[in-house]
Amino acid sequence: MKIDKNQTNYTLMDNSKKVNVHRERNNMAEDIDKNKDYFLEDKEIGDYLLKKNIVMGSPDIAENLPEIVGDFKQDLQKKSLSQMKEYHSYEQVISELKDLEAKYPDLAKTFSLGKTAEGREIMALKIGKDVKSDRQDKPGFLITGGIHAYEWPAMEGPARMPAKILESYSTDEKVKHRVDNAEIWILPVLNPDGYEYSRNEYSFWRKNRRPVMEKDVPQEISDIVKPDEKGVLSYGVDLNRNNYDGNPEHFWLYRFPEDNPASISDDSGVVSDDPRSDFYRGPSGASEKEIQSVIGLWLKRKNIKGIVTHHTYGKDILYPWGATHDHVHNEKVYKEIAGRMADAIKDDKYVVMQSIGYLPATGDTDDVAYINNRFGLTLEMGESYHPQGTDLDKQCRQAYDANMAFLDWLIENKEIVMKDNPPVPEKLEL
Repeated sequence: MKIDKNQTNYTLMDNSKKVNVHRERNNMAEDIDKNKDYFLEDKEIGDYLLKKNIVMGSPDIAENLPEIVGDFKQDLQKKSLSQMKEYHSYEQVISELKDLEAKYPDLAKTFSLGKTAEGREIMALKIGKDVKSDRQDKPGFLITGGIHAYEWPAMEGPARMPAKILESYSTDEKVKHRVDNAEIWILPVLNPDGYEYSRNEYSFWRKNRRPVMEKDVPQEISDIVKPDEKGVLSYGVDLNRNNYDGNPEHFWLYRFPEDNPASISDDSGVVSDDPRSDFYRGPSGASEKEIQSVIGLWLKRKNIKGIVTHHTYGKDILYPWGATHDHVHNEKVYKEIAGRMADAIKDDKYVVMQSIGYLPATGDTDDVAYINNRFGLTLEMGESYHPQGTDLDKQCRQAYDANMAFLDWLIENKEIVMKDNPPVPEKLEL
């Protein structure tokens, strides 16, 4: 007799109780259930998370695995994570940014950079003295968060920064010096559609939520994936595989020349042309509204010289390249900046490394920033995707301190950074 997956009861142990997997998670449960006994053991779930690269490394070194398995078991029951209440929603972030603009009209101004596929604003807050002017004669610093939907601290850290800066301006001389001598841009939720989907539907959703249509991909791909009746192959693009500045000479940073866009057999584990993959790079470079918005901001504003992209997790500070083992020409400067950021994090050890040593990938934010003469760095916050309580508070404080250390460096080195950096080689040996 053929088993109806929608009716099959997969079970697992949660808080010492045997509970049912939600029927909408049965296809996932079938993939997890290696023993084919309809019971999901923690080890099976952990192995699945490792296989899908949701958890990086191996069971021996992934010390955070039990915590992430625990959260994943909640999602298999289609329960909202209890710690969700400790995080801003997208609507709360936007409301707070607008409230800060109203409260500090000479220091803060909101900007809508565009709209997502589901119609949400991609909102940034600019902070600076005489914020309504547009002189661009001060070093600009861009802080982005929430590019990957399930990396909740990577949204929460940047979301908490604007209030901390503005509320301290009149009482803290260091903060006043930063605001008076720089232009600070904070974009807390770069992927609002994906983030809200992660909060409300599937906690481990990574991509945005734009429908990928049959017409978006080569025929060879759609023949494999099979569209639904509306022509939808899948939903979402991994925004940190979609970065491209539109310069044909830089296209190799989005896709290597030998990579065939009509094939998924040559995909790496963390960059894919398969729309079903969590690491789908998109139908073309910078195809996504979110990436167009943020790259458009810092390419247009020549004074933005420092960019920090927040991710979760690893306790690492990463610098380019991520697409090649070659070294950037100004690696010494990157290490100096990243070292200052790491030193500013007093109560944890953050490791400074080249991005490719953490995760080799194309379409990465930092690589595209570097080749356009910006200092792009990634802060991998903490050790899990959905921390709570004092751990979350600590990570947000650490992110603030690290970002302020980078900002201080930019201000100290204004005369250097406001000039064009030494020429960047257009193409390197791969």
